[in-house]
Amino acid sequence: MKEALVNNNATGIAFAGIPYADFCSGIAPSFDKRDAYQESLLTADGERQEINNADIQTATYVGLYRDAIRSHPDFGPNSALYVQCGYVADNQKRSGLTRSSAEELPATGVM
Repeated sequence: MKEALVNNNATGIAFAGIPYADFCSGIAPSFDKRDAYQESLLTADGERQEINNADIQTATYVGLYRDAIRSHPDFGPNSALYVQCGYVADNQKRSGLTRSSAEELPATGVM
């Protein structure tokens, strides 16, 4: 609307009793907030990238420590330390064996 008023040489007219300068100052906070919001999005994108980069480094350290704990002679994959770090002890994992479903069992022939 500001641009239209300027393009049509209507900035000297007080529409609804509001001079052009007052109109511009009245709508400025909305546009200022939008500009600030867009800047914050750019900043947030940059911060997110820094977090992602830090997470990559963290994952490397965590992986090295996890492997070192697993292979340590005093601790290993069944130790309380390993479990308290959030991992499942090897001796607590399921074997992976499964039972046959009912469809695969042979029929007994009983009616």
